[in-house]
Amino acid sequence: MVPKKPVVVITWQGAQPELPSILLNSHMDVVPVYEGSLKSWDRIQ
Repeated sequence: MVPKKPVVVITWQGAQPELPSILLNSHMDVVPVYEGSLKSWDRIQ
């Protein structure tokens, strides 16, 4: 745990709770874009 970096956990009971559970996991990395690198991204539009 890191201050100001939330961890979100959601529990969702299905219509048939007697069946086995599954785990869905996701994450997102965010990297800053620097002004000098913008021209190299023009071709990706």
